[in-house]
Amino acid sequence: MRRILSWAVRVVLSLVCLWLVLRQVDIALVGELIGRIGALVLLAGCALHLLILLVCGWRWRRLMAGLGASPSLGAVLGLTMIGTLLNLILPFAMGGDAGRVLLG
Repeated sequence: MRRILSWAVRVVLSLVCLWLVLRQVDIALVGELIGRIGALVLLAGCALHLLILLVCGWRWRRLMAGLGASPSLGAVLGLTMIGTLLNLILPFAMGGDAGRVLLG
């Protein structure tokens, strides 16, 4: 129970911090800046990000195989995406890895 409460406090703290930062962002300016990026550059960035996620998912699958588990690449890829999201929004180190372990 204590671990769940600690996790919940961290998530709430993260959401408050995220709100404090995002309320100062000019969304129109962000949209304009993204519009200035060429479509090819944006597409290349998205493709590279997908490749990175696939490599990370494959790595997690290999690690889990060493422990005797055999999840599908799709399941591991989903966990990798969730872990990446947690790494971006949680203020503590290893949040994404902990999320993958707890969810996987």
